[in-house]
Amino acid sequence: RSRVVLRGEGRDRTVLFFPKPLAEMIGLAPDWAGSKAAKGNWSWGGGVLWLTGRDVGARIAGVAAPARRGERVLALSSARGIVPGATVRLLMREASDGSLGRHLHADLAPAGAGLMRAIEGRLVDWASRVQAVSGNRLTLERPLRLDVRLEWKPEVWSSAPSVQDVGLEDFTIEFPDSPYGGHFTEKGFNGVFFDGVHHGWVRRVSILDADNGVFFHMPTTSLQISRWVTVSDLRLATRWRKGRVTGHHGIALEGPQDCLISDFAVDTEFIHDLTVDTVACGNVFSRG
Repeated sequence: RSRVVLRGEGRDRTVLFFPKPLAEMIGLAPDWAGSKAAKGNWSWGGGVLWLTGRDVGARIAGVAAPARRGERVLALSSARGIVPGATVRLLMREASDGSLGRHLHADLAPAGAGLMRAIEGRLVDWASRVQAVSGNRLTLERPLRLDVRLEWKPEVWSSAPSVQDVGLEDFTIEFPDSPYGGHFTEKGFNGVFFDGVHHGWVRRVSILDADNGVFFHMPTTSLQISRWVTVSDLRLATRWRKGRVTGHHGIALEGPQDCLISDFAVDTEFIHDLTVDTVACGNVFSRG
């Protein structure tokens, strides 16, 4: 639920030790990535600290006129019920000519067919607070990240996150002496998992001997996006695991938007130390 903080007394004084992986605590993992190679293993999601929510907002109106990237005004079919300060979401879907996917890639490449099927063509789900309302015109606090074209069926939805304002801070997550089994064999010595959470944070946390450190995930069956999460002063390291590669993902941004990862240290090597995937956008890695 919202407004919950798990706070230790410092990463050297508070240690959360998890002797079993998720495969033993929960069982087989869902088919997170649609990959037969990973089916049943906790390679793509899940964590011993698992924060999950849903944006239960509803459609408000269609967009009535095109707009250009960088502009802040949207003309709607109706702005009824929208007030300044509210957060709204702009949704757009791929057209039959593939033009939205190409626009997202600076007109250099189309969107991938597999991803398109997985997210049902909904390539854009972007949020901003409303600065002003005048008739059926919205002025947004943030400039549009992309063009808005009517052939992409643009809609404005409300935003109503079920879990927000949650944080993890000042402790260490430690896993037992267990060798890393290799790519797509991960049993779930996974640290932190964000799924559909808004306005959260992780700060001054260490994770030792993990298969996966910090996951942000957007399972394609629910299309839930984490937004505005800050991870700062995170350390990923090993105590027991030996060898060049000791885990799968270090920090994986698979689908979140506008998240900041700053002042982090990856003191071991993962197959993927830092990952950006699955229509993630607006995220920043800084001072790592």
